[in-house]
Amino acid sequence: MKYLTEVETAEMLGLQPATLKVARSTRTGDIATLPFAKFGRSIRYSEDDVRNWAEQRSVMAK
Repeated sequence: MKYLTEVETAEMLGLQPATLKVARSTRTGDIATLPFAKFGRSIRYSEDDVRNWAEQRSVMAK
């Protein structure tokens, strides 16, 4: 399992790292449902979790 940094995760999702930080601390918005792990003071996101989270939010055009 590969873990991504906050910056790598934000880049993968097309977001700013601050968006992830705010969502984690306030637990608001859809992005707050993205699972993360703490290793000491470091925040990491499982690459598989990020991909699955993004795929669940995909919208198919009619």
